[in-house]
Amino acid sequence: MQRWNWDSINTTLQAVLGIKSLSDPKKLVYDIETQVIHPEFNTSNKHHDLLLLKLPEKVPLSESISPLRYQTEDIMIKENTLCMVAGWGKIKKTGKKPDVLHEVLVPVISREVCNRRDYYHGEVTVNIICAGDNKRDSCEVR
Repeated sequence: MQRWNWDSINTTLQAVLGIKSLSDPKKLVYDIETQVIHPEFNTSNKHHDLLLLKLPEKVPLSESISPLRYQTEDIMIKENTLCMVAGWGKIKKTGKKPDVLHEVLVPVISREVCNRRDYYHGEVTVNIICAGDNKRDSCEVR
């Protein structure tokens, strides 16, 4: 398991919890004590793109802060299943990052469709979920 220390990574990374607006004064902000990268993370195809963060203290659970459930079985999510995605990323290539958490329900797209030349041209593997429609998706702005 690869661990990073603060001498070799970005020291501005923080965990912000309990809010949907970054300007909300009720937010809880924690510095990150340790970052653990998935041992099989692959930078070229983004497989196992997961980062575990250790906070310096225990987080108080509340109505707005709770543990995230995660998949414990290796199952394929069926085409057209609606999935909720959320983030503070840019919503347009030239846009600013928003203050408010954006959430959107998007349908899963078949791997065959996603790998067509007019989508991701063969880049979507069995370890990637492709989701979105012609107006909404959760992909990184390129």
